[in-house]
Amino acid sequence: MNSTIFLGALIGSIVGAVVGHVKFRRALAGAVCLACCGALMAYVLAPGPRKAQAVETPQQFQEALLADRVVLADFYADWCPPCRKLAPTIAELAREYSGRAAVLKINVDQARSLAATYGVRSIPMVIIFLDGEPIGAMVGCRPKQQYSQALDAALSAT
Repeated sequence: MNSTIFLGALIGSIVGAVVGHVKFRRALAGAVCLACCGALMAYVLAPGPRKAQAVETPQQFQEALLADRVVLADFYADWCPPCRKLAPTIAELAREYSGRAAVLKINVDQARSLAATYGVRSIPMVIIFLDGEPIGAMVGCRPKQQYSQALDAALSAT
């Protein structure tokens, strides 16, 4: 019973602190309290996508290549089981490399010309680009570490 009372008091004080903090921030017209909100605000306001960017046209692809020095392009299809297996890995890489490298997803059924341009004959195929030029390609579903190593090598070359 004592632990229940303690837990209730602890939760009540946390809620009170949060409510008080919100009122304090409103009084300061939205100023950010660096002690407890700085890291959260930095994450929320950080530039760049936190997920892979879908590319459907050659123009979108060229714009993405020009926007970032290092780009990972995942050529996939919705009906492809290995592609579906790789999708969570690509999403993790997009989050981890956000702001340092672009991660693109190109559906080969919707962007056949892009697949033909880069010689995609088997999927999934991941191509790493540095300054708009392909520097490496991997066919099939690979461990996340291999993609990370390729991205790290490209980033260290910049």
